[in-house]
Amino acid sequence: MSRKAVEDEEKRVNNTLTEWTIEKFLDMRKELLDRQKDLEKSNMEMVEKVENLSNELQEKMDNIVETLKPETISGMEQKIRLCGEKTEKLSNDLQLKMDKIIETLNPEALSKGVVEKIRLSDEKIEKLSKKFDSLKPEISLEIEKQLTEHQETFDSIQWNRQKDLEKSNLEMIEKVENLSNELQSKMDKIVETLKAEASLETVEKIRLCDEGIEKLSKELQSKLNQIDETLKTEASTKIEQKIRLSDEKIEKLSKKTIITCQEKRWKMKRQKRIKNTLTEWTVEKFLDMRKEVLDRQKDLEKTNLEMVEKLRLSDEKYEKLSNDVQSKLDKIIEALKQEASSEIVEKIRLCDEKIEKLSNEQQEKFDSIQTKLDEIDKTLKPAASSKSVENTNSATSGKYFVLKHTFN
Repeated sequence: MSRKAVEDEEKRVNNTLTEWTIEKFLDMRKELLDRQKDLEKSNMEMVEKVENLSNELQEKMDNIVETLKPETISGMEQKIRLCGEKTEKLSNDLQLKMDKIIETLNPEALSKGVVEKIRLSDEKIEKLSKKFDSLKPEISLEIEKQLTEHQETFDSIQWNRQKDLEKSNLEMIEKVENLSNELQSKMDKIVETLKAEASLETVEKIRLCDEGIEKLSKELQSKLNQIDETLKTEASTKIEQKIRLSDEKIEKLSKKTIITCQEKRWKMKRQKRIKNTLTEWTVEKFLDMRKEVLDRQKDLEKTNLEMVEKLRLSDEKYEKLSNDVQSKLDKIIEALKQEASSEIVEKIRLCDEKIEKLSNEQQEKFDSIQTKLDEIDKTLKPAASSKSVENTNSATSGKYFVLKHTFN
């Protein structure tokens, strides 16, 4: 084999190894970039999901805070207003009826119908007072019911949000660990395969060269032994001729052997140098690639730490928000209880004052009516007055009894 053929073969091997190494390197680089893109995409999706969940929770909490106070206050105010309107309307009706009685008062108008109307009005007043008393526990029960419903909904929303955050954190940590383990295992496999291929090919070529040299030396030794044996048996003339011929052959063979050995040694050195160069270049590229991968891994770890920090801050923000909402709810509940109790007590006090005032006015009017009736009885005839006085006394005494026991 000529020197040019050897150089061509070395170039072909060098180009093949270089192309294979570059192809493997590009494939691995592409795979790493794809993995990095997937990780960045998943990280962005997780961050967006956390932000959306925090915004939704904030909106829900704001809606709860906005809707809680107006509903409870409006409901209580509506009931108290209706109760006050009913009391005022009934007092106005009673006032109109008493005014009509005073205007139309005469001896003929006093009869059982008037007493019956007064009794019915007294019954209405009693029913109204009972109804107002029955509304007190209903108002308190309604307030407690609404507060418990809002508290349950808030607790369920807080619990579901906490579970979702814990689940997303565990999934993200597990994905990052799996990806780092996969990258580390792939890098170890690549290093082992490159080292094994380079070392095995070099050792095999050196072994083949050693076997060729050893075989060639054995052949030379066997030929020299045959020449020595023939020299002993042949004649001197033939021996000299054969020695000359053998010397020529030995010289040619030695020259050829020296040339072939030098070529093989040169070829081995060349291949070894190429292999060392390729190995150094491959190891250098691999180290560069490993450094790049480690840098990418550090960047990913940094982004993951930033995401964990963001999640921690979002958890703190959520906890702070929940505490603020809880404190607002407690303040609203306390304010509602105080306002409701104070307003109800004030309304009850005003109703009692109105009823007491109305009873006093009715008592005064009744006393004036009684005095007028007494005066009328005195002016009537004695014969007709006995029967009318008995009827009048029985009617007025019954009316006095009803009014006295109703308003007192």
